[in-house]
Amino acid sequence: MDIISTIKEKYSGLTRKQKQIADFMLDHIERMSFLTLRELSKETGITPMTILNTCTALGYSSFNEMKYESRKYLSLQEKVEVQRFNEYSSTYIPSYELDDQKKLLREICNEESGQMTSMMSGLDEGKILEAAEVILTYKQVVICGRGISKLLGDFLAIRFAGSGIAPIVMDTELNDSVNGLLAMLQENALLIAISFPDHYLMTDKIVEYAKGEKCKIIGITSSERAGIAPYCDLLLIAPSNTRLFLNTPSAAVALLNILTSAVEIMARYYRGNDSLSEKFGKLFQNV
Repeated sequence: MDIISTIKEKYSGLTRKQKQIADFMLDHIERMSFLTLRELSKETGITPMTILNTCTALGYSSFNEMKYESRKYLSLQEKVEVQRFNEYSSTYIPSYELDDQKKLLREICNEESGQMTSMMSGLDEGKILEAAEVILTYKQVVICGRGISKLLGDFLAIRFAGSGIAPIVMDTELNDSVNGLLAMLQENALLIAISFPDHYLMTDKIVEYAKGEKCKIIGITSSERAGIAPYCDLLLIAPSNTRLFLNTPSAAVALLNILTSAVEIMARYYRGNDSLSEKFGKLFQNV
């Protein structure tokens, strides 16, 4: 039985305070995957001990077990939600999941496969090609991100190099990196913002700043509700939820592979069509 069904089944037997916690869980199941005990206590105004007692009343041996079940629920439901407030990854695994290790690993494999299938089935090839054309149009390309998002940016930069594009990667967690590249975010530049959980506030602010400077922006993220989304001219989505870790980069890397393939396809197409040389002259500045 999943955590939502468990809460609903045992709801009537909870105390008033425990019902308040249960209501919060039902209304914010996505956030429950990442909130700490202290943060949940602060948000609900209910003591940590009462929260722990609620976990016990619901049949969970610990707060970490409850968080694990929340994350598992999201992964199985293929729900992707923006988490912008103090997210934490956890490799906690309940003992009952470890009794059949092959079954657990197969479930994780199926979840990875399911996210990939979900992304591929909803892929908009036209939007990918549009993004590729935009990337080829700009001489100045900045890629920004933090943590795993920055690593994905490094990967993207390496792939772009094969198509004659030389982007600069900004680590939004490092002041020197940010301060050194902010001046580039102008109307004649393209910003590719990568933001996966934990979605970093400074990345959001840099994208907002770039929008104000009339910079062209392509966003690559896990949800249309991500903090960078309102400022992006084009938004590409790859699910990243996983029951054990904060992110799985599988779908994100696949999306980047598809995007860089589209860039190479477009570059070769324009190179081989003289009639388009004048119309798309800017594209040849990069290729």
